[in-house]
Amino acid sequence: AYLDFIHCDDESFRRIDEYLTLIRRRASGELLTPATWMRRFVQSHPEYKQDSVVTQGIAYDLVRACDEIGRGQRACPELLGETVVE
Repeated sequence: AYLDFIHCDDESFRRIDEYLTLIRRRASGELLTPATWMRRFVQSHPEYKQDSVVTQGIAYDLVRACDEIGRGQRACPELLGETVVE
């Protein structure tokens, strides 16, 4: 109703709706939260020895993956669903 009141354009409405859907899916547990995704990334990394130590190699790979996801260069449906990062 508010978006209609302020005459929100169709593209902006679509992006807001997509973002709210992403938040709803994360809140419901349908999608992973960023913290859960990062934890799983570390735990499944070949260098991780189940000893709570995050090596320099793990940290580098994690930051690189996060950067690629954030710039839309790496798909991550378990974190973003169908949301496309532009």
